Amino acid sequence: MTGRTGVWVLATDSVVDNAELDPHLEHLVNLILAGPERLKQLHELMSRNGVKADVSCFWRGRPGTRPPSIPAKVISRLNQLPAEIETDFEVDEA
Repeated sequence: MTGRTGVWVLATDSVVDNAELDPHLEHLVNLILAGPERLKQLHELMSRNGVKADVSCFWRGRPGTRPPSIPAKVISRLNQLPAEIETDFEVDEA
């Protein structure tokens, strides 16, 4: 039996074959914000059902690597939804 959490998850790791964060974010934005009609539909759905959107980005790097940044274009597009962007970026210790 599966419990209901009220959370819907869309992961890109099985459809975007790239270790960089940007292609995953681009795929997500292109998928959920594919044109003005889709954005309007999502606004209506969110308003009607009290839905909130969160985008969680996970990244783990080797020692000495710099964590990625979320491109301004992606932030701007997700703010149109609106979506809260959360990051969990870690660098392994040496």
